[in-house]
Amino acid sequence: MKIGLLFYDDDPKAQIEEKVRRAAARYQEKYGHAATACYVHPSMLSGGDCVMSGLDVYGQHSVLPNHLWLGIGEARAETPRAGAAPVAQHTKKDRTRKTTAATAA
Repeated sequence: MKIGLLFYDDDPKAQIEEKVRRAAARYQEKYGHAATACYVHPSMLSGGDCVMSGLDVYGQHSVLPNHLWLGIGEARAETPRAGAAPVAQHTKKDRTRKTTAATAA
């Protein structure tokens, strides 16, 4: 995952499941679709990687404690959602054509 929402939740009374639920709700509210993956500091997970609130939850040391990083997981990012418009893929050849056309004008 390269892009996502970083959510901070330091509520000491809330369990990890509640924090993931809150973060997922915020992601849905902000982006209009559900996240598929959530990365947290491994100290927040008692049993390792798991599924919570419909999200694949992974422990990652680069995520600070009390932070949740949500987005579209790599495996699911390549699979288009039902009803989603295809994303245009630009290649180096496309950029070269645009540059050549602009220079010729």
